[in-house]
Amino acid sequence: MIRLGNKGFSLLTTLILSAVALAFISALVYFVQSGSRSAASLESYKSSLEIAKGASEFLIAGVYNELVGFGHIDCDSDLDDVNAYLSPYDQDTETHNVTVTAFKCERFNNNYDELYVMKLLVQRENSQEKAEVEFGYLKEYDDE
Repeated sequence: MIRLGNKGFSLLTTLILSAVALAFISALVYFVQSGSRSAASLESYKSSLEIAKGASEFLIAGVYNELVGFGHIDCDSDLDDVNAYLSPYDQDTETHNVTVTAFKCERFNNNYDELYVMKLLVQRENSQEKAEVEFGYLKEYDDE
């Protein structure tokens, strides 16, 4: 009678444990890489959002007639006028394109107050990453 020993058992156990360890290490590397990709994407979005916030402040200053750009924005302006006003700001942002995609102005209160509504699109060059900001600004005139 031939007796089988435990000669292959330790080799088989070692191979199985090595495969399990390799699977855990591979999963760990995958999660670290995907985490760093999502962190980089979030940073890119944050920078696009900060540029959009700055552009919106620049546009509000143009509505308020502060001398930050060339001329100003009023209710008689159209989308092309607003983008032309924004162009110096857009040229200063070398990594992103900044455009106003929607502009509307409404006069009310007997044409005494003006409500400006704008939508900004900030997109990183050569990328799909973008930030869109829509905001409104109420320009009130004093009763004097």
